[in-house]
Amino acid sequence: MRVNRYFPDMIGALTLAALAALVAWLIEAVYGPADAYWAVGIGYPILLISSLLAWHSAKWPKDADDLFRYGCVSVPVGAISLTIDAMIGTFNYPQLPLREAIWRAGSPFGIPLTIAICPGFTLVALAGAARAYFATNKSKE
Repeated sequence: MRVNRYFPDMIGALTLAALAALVAWLIEAVYGPADAYWAVGIGYPILLISSLLAWHSAKWPKDADDLFRYGCVSVPVGAISLTIDAMIGTFNYPQLPLREAIWRAGSPFGIPLTIAICPGFTLVALAGAARAYFATNKSKE
């Protein structure tokens, strides 16, 4: 049976969409639906393009287990970065709620780096693990 060579990419893109929907649901719970729509509307296309470029790079790991491990490790790394942003933000702006103060932290880490680490890299790595699983299973047939 011949499997389409784009099948692993489609699996990765669908996995990425499901994970992005989960992140959007969390954003909606904290910030509201308008911010969730912006996050998905801008974030998913950027993540999809970044993912496809990374997945087809010669330096990107091809083993699904390694990618899953990288995705899991990026969560505590992102949490550490978020904690630093929260501490700096609440110290400098104690009158603001935490969800607002982290955006004004201005730390060397910064919330954009935190978002790039987790959920950004986390989603790319986890979707890449699903893609790698199907890519390696396809080659065994």
